[in-house]
Amino acid sequence: MTTATVDHTVAKFGGRPRLRVFIKGGTDVRDSLLPRGLGGTQLDFGLDDVVEEAFGGAYHVDTYHEPPAPAVALLKQLQAAMSNHRQDGAVDTTSILDIRPDVVVLSISSDLTADLDEFDRAMPEVIRLLKDAIGAHILVFNGSTLDPSAARTTNYHRAPDSPALAVYKLNLRLIQLSMLAGISIIDADRVAAEIGADGHIRGLVEYGPVLCRALCREVVRVLDDYGFFEERPLVPQLGRARQR
Repeated sequence: MTTATVDHTVAKFGGRPRLRVFIKGGTDVRDSLLPRGLGGTQLDFGLDDVVEEAFGGAYHVDTYHEPPAPAVALLKQLQAAMSNHRQDGAVDTTSILDIRPDVVVLSISSDLTADLDEFDRAMPEVIRLLKDAIGAHILVFNGSTLDPSAARTTNYHRAPDSPALAVYKLNLRLIQLSMLAGISIIDADRVAAEIGADGHIRGLVEYGPVLCRALCREVVRVLDDYGFFEERPLVPQLGRARQR
């Protein structure tokens, strides 16, 4: 995980030369944002490289990565971090609150086998804690519903949910969360459709380098829409800046 000195006293404005991005996700997020040598396996150039190229080196990204955790486990990690009940070697906590990133990137790939009712209870609370505790902007990768390795099913009567159907149900829940909580969705199916999914999706939520590169560019586009790369305060933080 990349380490950097963090100044907790500086308001997070658009146009800052450095942006802190905390990646808490599996291979779909990791391989789309981190290059080889920093944890990724698909790309030679990661998020920081794409941002530097897109904006002529005016902005840089410090990336931090932790292993994925389902929403229920992540909620427990955040609660443990907030209560400061930490022990050496503990696995039920996270360093998100210590780093206080500008952006947190999550993924539904961590919840493919989770109970949907538990996800519905835990994920909104995770988002609330991240927003209230550190004011982070939250991006969540949904999952592509294409699974090239899946059997061709024509009758789902009394059949258990297929992995692709589990992805579809989680994607729908993300749309609801986006409307209610203001998170941004990185839509893997839409990005895959734009480049042609054939050959770029290797398995369930497992992407090749072309799609990973396209997803990385989509993250940069969303961050630009937020105003992180403009010489003005981010709209949600105007009030906070004036209070300092």
